[in-house]
Order: sequence, then structure tokens, then C-alpha cells
Amino acid sequence: MPTWTKINNIWREQWSSHSKIDGIWRESDISVNIDGMWRQVYSATIDPSDIRHFRLIYERAKFKSHPEYPNMQVNFNVPATLHLTGSTSMDFDNKGVLFQYRRDGYEEGILMYEGNLYAMLTDGKYIRINSGNLWSANDERFATPYFNMPEAYGVSKMGTIYIDIAGYYTYENSGYYIAGWNNFFDHSKQIFSDNSSLSKEPERSTNIPISSILLPIDSRSPTYNHIAEIGIARNLSNTDNNMVGSYGILDQTIRYIRVDGIPRPFIIEIYE
Repeated sequence: MPTWTKINNIWREQWSSHSKIDGIWRESDISVNIDGMWRQVYSATIDPSDIRHFRLIYERAKFKSHPEYPNMQVNFNVPATLHLTGSTSMDFDNKGVLFQYRRDGYEEGILMYEGNLYAMLTDGKYIRINSGNLWSANDERFATPYFNMPEAYGVSKMGTIYIDIAGYYTYENSGYYIAGWNNFFDHSKQIFSDNSSLSKEPERSTNIPISSILLPIDSRSPTYNHIAEIGIARNLSNTDNNMVGSYGILDQTIRYIRVDGIPRPFIIEIYE
């Protein structure tokens, strides 16, 4: 955990230490000699026991493009809403998000939410678990707009900790075309109805498994996506492949988040 360094006569928290080894800066432990015995006061890696719980936070994307409509822009007025489902407490119960898109109105554009997973440590610090690269020699610290989380870290401290998530997808489509996103840290799986075989009849599919390994990095899927995604790209102008009359739901439900095989409490939050 952190040490303290006096800078300009002010004690400041020091959350990392680096040593130059073979010309490369690497994060390192700090030990001090107390009563003739060397004791570790700072560890370059986090122990599983340091993780208290998780916050899975979905935030409305301000910039996003869709491969089918490269010139389409984000539009917060698209008729759709993201809801919390299941337990809304910090606990072990199932919980998720449900994206409901409606057929009314003439608004076109992208409305999509991005999910990031944060681990709260026993000292109150937060780590963004799903960062693209946690093994940099430089600590990444950034401000966040989230309640009781003024800042978070994406740092090279996770060692060999194993973190995985499991749950399921659900979708329901009115039988019309849909373009968008519904994937949980895996860009190869967009979970909604197959546009190539639409029958104009409502289609519903439930309990499609979610399973994702977030750490260690070398255990991630080759198609790993650094965020969870849920939302639509609504086009009403094209003669073909438009979402005129399309309505339905997309759902991501989480059953557990585990650290080295042991479930930890978690909560899901939405920020507009």
C-alpha cells in the first residue's frame, strides 16, 4: 500500500516506486529497516485480500462510431433508455442493465453505454480492472466523475491475480433490423437478433452465457474488448437495413465477479 514522501515541506502520498533495471524502469517494492529487521512497507503488486469489492459502471458514450454507418454521430435524443435490473445493493446477488429502444420519433444516431469495472481496495483506492494494458512502467492515475471515487488507477500492480465474470445476455427484437452493440468485454460477440434471417416476427432469446476473463492479461480472449458495450446505431434514412419500426431490449446480467475463484460483492451503476 502507499508510502509518504515529503515534497516542498508537504507530506504527499506515494503510490508507486520504480527502479531502473537493465535500462528499463520497473515498479519495485520498498522495505525499511525497523529495529534491525527489514520490513516491507510498499508492495509493487496487489494481493487478492486487498480487493474489497467491485463497481461496474456504465456511462453514456460521448464519442462513438459504428462500422456500418461511419458518418453517424452520437445523439442523446435517440428514443432509448438504460435501466438497472436485479439487486441495486453492494452484494453477491444477480444484477444487470437493460437497454430498451423504442420505435417512436424520427431521431437518428448513436446511443450507447460503455461499461468499466473498478475494484475498490481495502485502503479505499480504486483500480480500473479492464484497462487495455496494466503492465506499463508508468502508473496511470486519472480523475473520475463517480460518487466517492475522485480518482482511479490503471497500474501494473495486479500480479497474477485471476479475475473473471459470468452471467448471461437476453435480447428481444420486434422482427425489424437492428444495428448496435451488446457485448461484455468481447468484441467478437454482438448479441442480438440475426439481421440476415429476420422474419418480421418478434424474437426473444434468454440465458445466452456471458463469460469473460479480465486478468491476468495473458489469459484474456484474443477477441477481448477493453469495455462492455450496449446500445444502438439508429438509421431511419436508408432504403434497406434501417430501424424504422424497430423496438426491443438488450440485456446484460452478471451472476458473479470472482477473485482467484472466490466471489466478491459488486454493484452496477449508470452515469448519464
